[in-house]
Amino acid sequence: MKRKFRRFIEISLCITSVLLLFACNEKEKRETNSQPVDRYNLSIANEPLIFAIDSTTPNHSPFLSLYTDSAGREYLAYLSRGKGQTGNIQFFTLANQQLAKRIPVAVEGPDGVGDMRGFYVRDLDNVYIAASSTLSLAHVNQEGRIKNKVNYAITSTGRSTFPTIVGLRNPVMIRQGELLLPMTTVGSWLQMTQAQLLEWPLCLAIDTGQNRVEYLAVTFPSDYWQVGRKDALYSNVQAGVNYVYAFLGDPHLYVTRDFKQVDKHLIGSRFFEEVPPQPKDMAVDSYVKHMWETPQFGNLLYDPYQEVYYWFTSLGEELPPGTALPTTGLFPPQVSIIIVGEDFKKLGEVKLPRNRFAINNAFVAKAGLYLSDNHPQNPQAREDALSFTRLDLVKIDQ
Repeated sequence: MKRKFRRFIEISLCITSVLLLFACNEKEKRETNSQPVDRYNLSIANEPLIFAIDSTTPNHSPFLSLYTDSAGREYLAYLSRGKGQTGNIQFFTLANQQLAKRIPVAVEGPDGVGDMRGFYVRDLDNVYIAASSTLSLAHVNQEGRIKNKVNYAITSTGRSTFPTIVGLRNPVMIRQGELLLPMTTVGSWLQMTQAQLLEWPLCLAIDTGQNRVEYLAVTFPSDYWQVGRKDALYSNVQAGVNYVYAFLGDPHLYVTRDFKQVDKHLIGSRFFEEVPPQPKDMAVDSYVKHMWETPQFGNLLYDPYQEVYYWFTSLGEELPPGTALPTTGLFPPQVSIIIVGEDFKKLGEVKLPRNRFAINNAFVAKAGLYLSDNHPQNPQAREDALSFTRLDLVKIDQ
């Protein structure tokens, strides 16, 4: 009897040990695969910024940024590419929502800058304009007159360059007086190998005082195409001494201070596990459909006032059979914003209302994060004004 009882105890202990081990493994698996608990949220404020515009100004821009003058006054600097041979940069005050300044920009002629992509404002009398058709930056004054052209066609080591991709995803960054221009691959990346993709540096440093131009050693991640091709697109942002890169098909943020050592931080989205590679040998229509339906990472913004990063994602949406293909990918219907701390730990993620915001037109001011309301499918979108809704960063009580 004692022997049977002892045997029963031994079997019970064995079963208990197995169950405990299984439970621990499941807990570890869940913790490994789950997203961290949100610590911050974004709350939509009912205090929009409304900037009246004339009939020549589009309600969505290929480039905008916040400009703060020496007195601390904040302006929305807005690129308006007009029809024909002119365009302008408009400066709207955030305090009274009025147009304060308009810098005319010619495309051709003695003060022509080329086909404008974006700009960097040092102050109103020193604006650097990047174009897709030239290998120089046009340095203009507040009347739009060219003070000089900063040529970057050849690096100091004799390497040829190509036009910068300054734009909404890729603003100019600064390093000790140098202008850091975003660059990308040249030619059709659909025909490239992974090794060829890595041959193209993503940053060009221009020292305007010394007339020195050099590529900096930051490229696409070495494993970016390990499981298949993904779009060769990225976003970059400067946060103090940190230069941060986010790639369309990669759940990591890449951080460098010296463009030599790059640190990699896994962030990811709670709404999708990965960005699938593109099917091989896609036709144009198949490519557009794939990009619309596939989740992907997008623009990256830094908030120096709250000391956080906002990483936008497009969550993808299946197109019903027979639906016309979208003509542009600028206005995804369903998006989220990932909130990342300065230590590159994920603080939260917020799914935004469907078809509410044009997330490519966004900026950060002292008051908060502003998103354009002028999504084409938003019933409240305006043709006669630039409308921006503020999102406030809110800490969640645990």
